[in-house]
Amino acid sequence: MRVLERVCPFCWAYDRRRRESVRANFEHCASRREALLKLGYDQEAAVRFVTGSAGYLEGPILDVGTGAGHCAVAIAKLGHSLMTIDTDGAQIGKAKLFAEHYGVVDKIVFRKRPADAMGFAPASFASIISYNALHHFEKPYEVIDELWRLLRPGGVLIVSDLDETGFAAVEKMHVAEGKTHPRLGATVTEAAAHAGALQGCSASRRQGAHQDVLIMRKST
Repeated sequence: MRVLERVCPFCWAYDRRRRESVRANFEHCASRREALLKLGYDQEAAVRFVTGSAGYLEGPILDVGTGAGHCAVAIAKLGHSLMTIDTDGAQIGKAKLFAEHYGVVDKIVFRKRPADAMGFAPASFASIISYNALHHFEKPYEVIDELWRLLRPGGVLIVSDLDETGFAAVEKMHVAEGKTHPRLGATVTEAAAHAGALQGCSASRRQGAHQDVLIMRKST
């Protein structure tokens, strides 16, 4: 009998269930990653491209649109601590399991908050990143304005979304799962046009790994 099971049977049972949940969640994520890879979208390469698109990320770091946790975990695996926000509590729970698999859950603060009104003080973050969430935002321009408010002078805001090939792959995967993948928000091109009106904003674009990346830097 294991020591934990002998000392605290309830704790041992909880720990076993948690480990099983972590494993099942990771296997589900791995299965979807393989499905996307067969459809021409390399999720790991995409996350690396996006997180490395602006060079070194200074802290404090905010990840907007947690989703399954791929971006937040990738940043944490680089040794950073960060905060990530999402409105979907179930997704946050899955993202925590994903982070546990990689042993980085203690580096990530998970919060359930709307992206267009997070309630943080102005200039709270030096680096803000949003990976494949722009098309999910019902009020994309309000979200960008909020992220710009939260960005410190000298900081960088990265907003990335799928290109059309990436969208096609993700949509095919969702159809295979019996789901839909609606596009509610703006495109990166539309976000870039909006960024042009932001005070002190210097914007650039990068494309690669089926990602369209908008990089916005705030003047000091």
